[in-house]
Parts: sequence; C-alpha cells; structure tokens
Amino acid sequence: MTISGTCTGIKVKYYGGIKPESIIEIEQWGSTGLTNVKLTDCINLRRIASPTKNSFVNVDSFFETFSGCSSLTSIPSNLFANCPNVTTSWGTFTDCNNLTGEPIKLWEEGRAGITETTGGEGCYANCTKLNRFEQIPEHWITLPKPS
Repeated sequence: MTISGTCTGIKVKYYGGIKPESIIEIEQWGSTGLTNVKLTDCINLRRIASPTKNSFVNVDSFFETFSGCSSLTSIPSNLFANCPNVTTSWGTFTDCNNLTGEPIKLWEEGRAGITETTGGEGCYANCTKLNRFEQIPEHWITLPKPS
C-alpha cells in the first residue's frame, strides 16, 4: 500500500480500515506535513525509513508513536533530527522489545520540554536489548504508575 499526498496525522487503529498488523515497513516519509504519528501496535512493523529534512518539522509529540511495534529491531539514528517542536516522547518505543543498537538520546539533544527527567517517560520501557540499556535514565525505561 502506498499513501501519498499531504496529511496532518497518521493513526493506525482498526475500525474496519487498515489493520495495524498489516503494516510491515515505512519505506519513505517525504515532506509529509504531519503534526502527529501514531503507529501503535503495528506488531509486524520491522523497518522505519530515515526521515527527510521536512518529514517531522511540524510534529510536536511522539506520544506512543511506535509503542507495541514488537518486530521493530532498529531505529534510524536521525529519526528525530529535524523535529524542533517535539515536546514529548512519552512511551514512544514502549514494548518494542526487539530493538537493538544505540538508543537515541533525546534527553541530551536539548528539545523543548524534554530532559533526562521529563518528556520521555517510558520512551524505551521494555526495550532491554538496546545497547547499554542499564545506562538509559530510569525515567526513560519505566512508565509512571497510574494514579
């Protein structure tokens, strides 16, 4: 399936449309115009393409974007390179338990509202195969308990 044109958001949830498990690869992002991306529980998603310079320039949140994508094994190192407006990566890769390689250290990149202790709650929760998982700030590998 190819999706082309400009849209403001992608949210995959099955209500008689695209089933999350049918998405296996993001081949190209392009200049999308997206403000949000939510590919939660795309359990067969195994590859995310590197974005172009303007792919995510309007995105302000990566809240649970790839959460539950358990077949995903790597993240492009520049996935968040041109996202000046992002203020949260809460749960972005939660339960992507096959991710390997280096985690993207969003807490070190000086994004608005994202620090070692805020804005990234549970971003890498249950991603224990990442390199030096034990060195990722605790805040980034655990989800807050519900109140």
